[in-house]
Amino acid sequence: MKQKIKGTPPRLSVVYQRFEAPLYLVTFNTLFRRPLLAHDSVHTAFQHYAEQGLAFHVGTGRYVLMPDHVHVFVRIGPDMTLRRWIGGLKQCLGKALRALGHDRWRNAFGVGLSLRLKGIEPQARRYSRIGT
Repeated sequence: MKQKIKGTPPRLSVVYQRFEAPLYLVTFNTLFRRPLLAHDSVHTAFQHYAEQGLAFHVGTGRYVLMPDHVHVFVRIGPDMTLRRWIGGLKQCLGKALRALGHDRWRNAFGVGLSLRLKGIEPQARRYSRIGT
């Protein structure tokens, strides 16, 4: 049996146990905020990508797809990383943009995505007005 020293704080693994996969709010925009995403085919590609994510334990929650930016709640399971999911999303949306005639789709999202990753508790209060 391990000897406990009186008055020491509990270890982080005990304090911060992880029971569920993390939930992220991901926000990204197009380069120069060009309105490239305002097409039904882009929305269909996004929905298809979200459905395919279930096989990789990725749950896509509520989202807002605007002409120049996207807000999406994503729960990432242990089989996937957020970076890999975003890379796949960029590729999926890029194919839809290329089909629409945007030859330079690789530059559609700029050098890198502008991401805001936040914990769910502040977001739950902030986005409580999002309806069911």
